[in-house]
Amino acid sequence: MSGGKFDWEEKSTSELFRMIQESPGLFRENLQMGSGYKEPQLAEYLQQLLEKHEMTIPDLIVKTLLSKSFVYQIFSGKRNPGRDILLRMAFAMHLSVEETQHLFLVAGKGALYPKVRRDAVIIYCLEQGMPLDEANDFLIHVSERELL
Repeated sequence: MSGGKFDWEEKSTSELFRMIQESPGLFRENLQMGSGYKEPQLAEYLQQLLEKHEMTIPDLIVKTLLSKSFVYQIFSGKRNPGRDILLRMAFAMHLSVEETQHLFLVAGKGALYPKVRRDAVIIYCLEQGMPLDEANDFLIHVSERELL
């Protein structure tokens, strides 16, 4: 990629992994070029998820039972929500386990870890496509801390 600007955002995750593994020299060269690599910000990633799952911020507010001002502060980048708030959003948007794990990564939170009982229950609920209220009831049923 010498001479041209390398656009990180245009590359898929698998393309970037492949480059790191198969062309480490090229990867290193692009890092040294100051090629505009930036990690997505939480608000930006949440907005992408909303669009992908055909939802709006007002939809998310209703489904998560979070205050309007709190949600808008998250989307403006003024607040960094905790893990349980992100989980409420994940269930409200019907995110997959992979999308939820990536959401935690972008937010700087620990990933769901199946050896932690509550995390295993949450993974199960995400895999089953449970809505937030159903997942919350299941957490209570198995004596784990609820989300609501």
